[in-house]
Amino acid sequence: MPVTYLNRQILAAEEFIAEREAGWFNPNATYEGYLEMVRSQVTLAACDRTALAAQGIEVRGPEPDLSPAMEAILDKVWAEVAEQRQPAADTEEELTALAA
Repeated sequence: MPVTYLNRQILAAEEFIAEREAGWFNPNATYEGYLEMVRSQVTLAACDRTALAAQGIEVRGPEPDLSPAMEAILDKVWAEVAEQRQPAADTEEELTALAA
C-alpha cells in the first residue's frame, strides 16, 4: 500500500528516479533530498497544527456529504477496523505493563 502524506503519495526510490527522469523533479535532485523535503513538510505541518491548536483552532479535513447508505457502509468498515486494531492495542498495553 502506498504511503501518503497531505493527500500526496510518498514515492519509493525507484518511483522517484522514474519521475525525475520523466522531468517531474530537478535532474540534480536526489532521493535523500526528496525525503528531506517530505520530512520538512511533515515538521512544518505539525508546527502549524500546534500553533493553530494553541489559538483554539482545530484542524480537520472536510466533512464529506454522504448518503445514509454510505454512512452505514462507513460505520461497518470502521467497526471492522476497530476489531482488527484491538488485538494490537491489547498487546501494546501488555508490553507497556511489563516494561513498567
